[in-house]
Amino acid sequence: MPGWCRVHAQGSCFAVVIGAVRDDGWLIRTCLWLASMRGGLDDGLLLDGDRLWLVRCHAADIAPAELEAALLQQSAIASRLRSDAPPPGTAITVDALGKRV
Repeated sequence: MPGWCRVHAQGSCFAVVIGAVRDDGWLIRTCLWLASMRGGLDDGLLLDGDRLWLVRCHAADIAPAELEAALLQQSAIASRLRSDAPPPGTAITVDALGKRV
């Protein structure tokens, strides 16, 4: 799974690619779902050109076992989002609430 990591004084950020997403309704639902997650996860979506990334930040003092669990969870979330995302260039029809029709 393609990804990247940046380390800074406050902690680290890990990103995994979801893919190219062109469906506004899916993007809105995904943002709302990420914002509603419990546990204070610091997840975000980054659109870089035509690639969408799931980015998660971690504190500098995170324990190795905790970091490993968080990375596995992030990978699972990205896989789920990737399976739900349409292939690049796919025409999607959605209703006013962003649901596929």
